[in-house]
Amino acid sequence: MINQSDEANPKILFSRTKLKRFLKGNDTDVDKTISALILHSEWRVKYNVDCIDLSKIQHEMSSGKAVIHGRSKDGKPVVTVYSEKHNKNSRSAEEMRLYIIYTLEQAISIARPEEEQIVLLFDLSNFSVNCMDYEVVKLLISILKYNYPETLSEALIFNPPWIFNAFWIIVRPWLDPVTASKIRFVHDKITLQQYIEEDQLHSEISSKIFGRADT
Repeated sequence: MINQSDEANPKILFSRTKLKRFLKGNDTDVDKTISALILHSEWRVKYNVDCIDLSKIQHEMSSGKAVIHGRSKDGKPVVTVYSEKHNKNSRSAEEMRLYIIYTLEQAISIARPEEEQIVLLFDLSNFSVNCMDYEVVKLLISILKYNYPETLSEALIFNPPWIFNAFWIIVRPWLDPVTASKIRFVHDKITLQQYIEEDQLHSEISSKIFGRADT
C-alpha cells in the first residue's frame, strides 16, 4: 500500500504507522485490513480530506468549539472540545462532518509519526440539553472507528454534570470495547493534571479550572 517510488508518485498514500493502526484496528486480519484501507481511500476522495474547503466549515471554525493546543503528559496532541459552544439546533450535520475530519487531520499532522495518536479533552462545563447531539456523536464515533482506528489515545470527559448521565446511558452502547476502555471521567483539576499538565491546557479551560489563563 506504500508507493516506494518517489519518481512515479512523490506522495505516500499510507504511512507505515497508518498501516499498523488499521491492522490493529481490524484485529490483525489482513483481508479485513485491506478492505478497510480501500474503503478509507474512497472516503478520503469523497470528502476531499487532503484539501478540505475551509469556506464549508467557516461557521464551525469560528465557534471555537474545538481547539488543538498543548500535549498530554505522554506527548500526544490535545484537542479540547467545549460542549457549551455546540448547539444541535443551529448546526449542519455535513458541516460538522467536515469540521470533525479537518480537526482530526490537523491534530494527527502534529502527532509523533510513529504514533499518530491524539487525546480528546471534552470540557462539559455548562453542558445542557442543547448540547445533546446524538447524531454528531454517532458521526464522530463512526469516523474514528472506520477512518482513524487506533488514533484515539484517550478521551477525557471533564466536569460532567448530572444531566450528562442520561446522555451517556444512550451513547455508551455505541462504543466498541476498545474505544470504551479509553474513556476517562475526570471530575477535578488534580485528576486532570494526571493526564495533562496545567501549562499544556488551552487558556479557556485553564482559566475555568485555575481562575487564570495560562501564559
